[in-house]
Order: sequence, then structure tokens, then C-alpha cells
Amino acid sequence: MPVVTLNRAELEEMVGADVHTIVELLPRLGADVECVDDEIQVEFFPNRPDLFSVEGAARAIKGMMGLERGLPTYATSPSGIEIGVDPSVNAVRPHVVCAVVRGITIDERTIKSLIDLQEDLHWGLGRDRRKASIGIHDLSRVSPPFRYTLGEVAFIPLDFSEPMTPSEILRVHPKGKEYAHIVGDHHPLILDANDHVLSFPPIINGELTRVTDKTTDLFIDVTGIELKAIQDCLHILVAALHDRGASIETVDVVYEGGDRVLHTPNMGISTLVVKNSDVMRRIGAEIADEVITTSLQKMRMDAEVHAGEITVSVPCYRTDIMHPVDIIEDIAIGFGYENLPPSFPKLGTIGSKLEEEQRSTVVRGVLQGLGFLEVITLMLASDPNEAVIIENPLLEEHISLRTSLLPGLIDTLALNQHREYPQMVFEVGDVVRFVAEAAEERRLCAGVIASSSANFTEIKQVVNAVLRELDRPFEVTESGDPSFIEGRRATIIVNGQAVGTFGEIDPNILVQHKLIYPVAAFEFRF
Repeated sequence: MPVVTLNRAELEEMVGADVHTIVELLPRLGADVECVDDEIQVEFFPNRPDLFSVEGAARAIKGMMGLERGLPTYATSPSGIEIGVDPSVNAVRPHVVCAVVRGITIDERTIKSLIDLQEDLHWGLGRDRRKASIGIHDLSRVSPPFRYTLGEVAFIPLDFSEPMTPSEILRVHPKGKEYAHIVGDHHPLILDANDHVLSFPPIINGELTRVTDKTTDLFIDVTGIELKAIQDCLHILVAALHDRGASIETVDVVYEGGDRVLHTPNMGISTLVVKNSDVMRRIGAEIADEVITTSLQKMRMDAEVHAGEITVSVPCYRTDIMHPVDIIEDIAIGFGYENLPPSFPKLGTIGSKLEEEQRSTVVRGVLQGLGFLEVITLMLASDPNEAVIIENPLLEEHISLRTSLLPGLIDTLALNQHREYPQMVFEVGDVVRFVAEAAEERRLCAGVIASSSANFTEIKQVVNAVLRELDRPFEVTESGDPSFIEGRRATIIVNGQAVGTFGEIDPNILVQHKLIYPVAAFEFRF
């Protein structure tokens, strides 16, 4: 979860309350307060990116305290500024939305708050800039109309003093090297009427439009591969600046030929209808209609109750509201979980461990008794073979669910070469594989021994000890698993079915992980 740093003095000033009152209320918004000093470090749930700033947190806290209730309004007026979208950008980042923000007073605290919110949105909604990236510019330094296109125009990137082409930036600039994989050979640019570069999204802005304490008017662009994601980023950012006293103006995003024009930002509301009966059923308490309305107003929404249905008006920055259940959760938060009457479950049951968990306990006990140390590795992996692929991975190294425990254990050995040997680690955990075009979850156990004498016989004795305690007689046959040395590997057969493999790890794998000692390993289903 993102850890957001909030300036204490600024938050107290915006809320109009002391820090102790604020800190007591923050956990009700789904936050864990980690540190309170001149700055407050808060760990927010990632589903509430509107809270990733002083402005957003203050807005929500004032609602909880009753200082401000109901739907915030964000008036907009047309700026008369256009940005033309060239079809060439469809190959890399096809969408852009923009806004003009005027009359903002900027000091060092404001700049830091803007940058922090920008980077948190890049991480949370933008998937590390892949889905969405934000550019914030001093509007007075450039001349509209603007163009969003591909190009190779040289400009001075932020924190540099010499002009560079986009190709050079990807090779030399720290941000260019970090995010070059997003754009590849395509170089999207935002240019003004004089062909001055505002930004090279999602890599870096130009030094020309750097925001300083003399800036009063901003031009904001958000580009990306998903229109909703970039609109959400723009709404959250613009709402925060509006709360600082700025005015909002829309920009016309004109696609080639003028057949499609977007007027952004659209700071209007959305509506959801929730049945009163669903609220009672999910919360587990009878709540009067007026209390439901008040609870939602504390969460900065408006609501009307009629004929057993609640029509809720949701502000544009609440990107987490996607289903009536989300509204019900906000009703419970506004009402206060502490105010819900406690009750005993309607069914009396006696809990016990599942058979699989009982077997897992036996396996852990045996391996710990043999001197192995248990580890827990990531469920995510980078191998797409026979794996369930993640639709929106955060990192390229985590594109799928793991199909084996052994890679994680080998990585563990590679990261602990500074520790004394022999090293013996194991894991009992789940993997997911495609079987007959369906995802199947399996419980496996795996272990590795790294030492100067690790060998086939030693690891076979470990397998024998575990399966004996599980009362699973087994046989072995020759294995063809390429992860192990030919002639020093075996397949485990239980009741006529292959359940796993053990043997000595192939030296090529050890070299790839820079392991200097032999490794014997096993992995099987139990």
C-alpha cells in the first residue's frame, strides 16, 4: 500500500483542527498512521487515490467531522485552448486529456505536494506510468494551440542544461533509461504553436515549462493507454488544486479531422442506485433513511431515498466507486463501525483444519525437524508457460501466477550467499496451472539443500522421510525434468501417479544465479 507523506501544519490549516483529532479520524478512512511529526506518514488503501494528498485527505476529514458535508462542486469554464491529437500516437499512447488551472498560489510546500501526488498517481492508477502519466506545466511559458504527436524534436529535459533528442534522452537521462521500455521506438511529444516541447510522455517534461513559485497558471496533460485511467488521474489532480483556491478551465482535445472532440476535464457527477434492503442485509443493522443520507454526506456524497431505493451522487474524484456495494461500504464508514450493534452468528459451528492443512502441518514439522528453514516466496512469477497470466501486471517480472515453488527457493539461495553454509530451506505453498483449459490450484512442498556435498542420495532421504510421515508409499522412475542433471534426477510415483521430482539442480541454472555450491532439490504434490 502507498505511504503518503502529509505536511502536518498544512493539514491542520486546511482541516481547521489539531493533529490529534485528525489522527484519530484517519483510520476510519482506511488508513494506517505510521509516524506523526512535522510530517504525517499515512499508509492508505490503494483503492482511494483521492486521499494521496493533503487536499484530498483534508476534504475527507472535514466531511467526517461534519465541517463540510455533501457533494463538493467544481465549476469549470472553457479556456479556448485546443490540443490536436495526431493518429501517429495510436501506436504507443493513444489517449490524452488536459486541463487549465488558473490563479494558484505556489510555494515550496505546494510544489512538493503536487510532485508527491503526481508520483503516487503514476504508481497507483498509472501502473508505474504505463497506463497513465501526468505532465504539469507553467502555461505562461508556452503558446497554444498544442499538438500531441510523434516526433524527434530536441529540447532541454528537466534537470538538464543541454538540448537532447528523445532518442538521446532514452539513452542518457535517468528517467529515460528507467521508462524507455514503455515507448520503445515511438517518441510521443506535446508541442506548442511554436514547436516548443512541453513534455515527452511518459518520460520527462521540458525544462521550459518547469513550475516555480512564480507560476500562477498551469497546463496539465495526462496521456496513456486507457481513457478512464487518465481521466481519473486528471480529476483527482484538478480537484486537489481547486481545493487550494484555483479555478478550472476545460481544454478541447481534438482528434484528427475534428470528428471527435473531448472537453476535459469533465468534473460532473455520476449516480448509483442502491436498494435499502441491500444496505440492511449487508451491514446487518436497521438504519433509518435520514441516517443513511447523513452518513453519505459525511463521505462527501449526496443521496435521496425514495420508495426503498437510494439514489447517490458520486463526485468525479471517487474512482473507487464502481458498484452499489462500494456505496454500502461508505454508508457503514460514515455511520461508524463502532455504532453497529454486535451480534452472535446465527449458525453455531466448530472449526477444524482442512485435511490439506493437516498434511501441510505434518510436512512442515518433518522438514523443520530435519533442519530446514521455512520461507515464503512471491505467488507472482515471470514465466508464461502453462501459467495464468495477470491482465494488469504492476511489474514485467510479475506477469503470471507461479506454477512451481523451486524458482523462488533458488532465488532465495542466490540472495543469501553471504550466509553460512550448508543452507537448507523449504516452502509449502500453492501454485496455479492450466489443466484442460482451466486454472487449477495445487498445494506443493519444495525444498533445496545448498552445500559442498549436496547430492541425489541426500535429497532422496529427505523425500523418503516426508512421505513416510504422510503414510504415502512411493516409487521412483527416471525423470526428464531439465531443471535437474540427467542421471541424477527422479520422478516420484504415488499410487501410480507422478506427483513430483527430486535430484541435483543443473549447473547451468546455478551459474545463472551465481551460486557456487551444488544444490539438491525436491518438489512434489502431497
